[in-house]
Amino acid sequence: MRALTRRAIPTQARSAVTVEKILSAATSVLTERGLQGLNTNAVAESAQINVATLYHYFPDKVAILAELFIRDQARRSEYLVARFNELPDVVDIDTWTTNLINSIMDLRRASPETIVLRQACRTVPELLAIEESDTAQISDILARALRLRFPSITSSRAGFAARALIESGAVMLDRASIDEDSSSGLIREVIAMITAYLERLDRSN
Repeated sequence: MRALTRRAIPTQARSAVTVEKILSAATSVLTERGLQGLNTNAVAESAQINVATLYHYFPDKVAILAELFIRDQARRSEYLVARFNELPDVVDIDTWTTNLINSIMDLRRASPETIVLRQACRTVPELLAIEESDTAQISDILARALRLRFPSITSSRAGFAARALIESGAVMLDRASIDEDSSSGLIREVIAMITAYLERLDRSN
């Protein structure tokens, strides 16, 4: 798989502004037209720049998508890391889980492009690879937190548990994000599922 690198890294304020214009324009195109409507010409037109200027920084639309996806993931990952680091000392698992899931959904709703980017990562191999790397890192952090809270479980089980919690939770929240009619019910069940699993680990510890 090819490396997703920019052709040029902005070193001056003017160049940085241009890159941000490109990414802002891409976000607008993505949310208004969807993944199928995203192309470099549309982004350049929306950013009011020459397409050659866009190509100076990004080789193609996938590189733009990757940049948007990384930024979008980073916002939620930063929040997750902070919450996972609290887990060893949490007293009320149900409240902790409820706040965690509701806050993650709030972060998703605050960025309209998130839904499209999450859908894109299932069909664009480069984005799927980015998500896999991010999931592995977040899983390691959660696994360490699980080991601290539940010292009787093995490191192997903590790793599997962390991966299962993160991946199953992400799939269900993806569904909740695109299915407004079922959103509240799905979120409620995700909270119940994670709470029950962690409380079971608590009882067996």
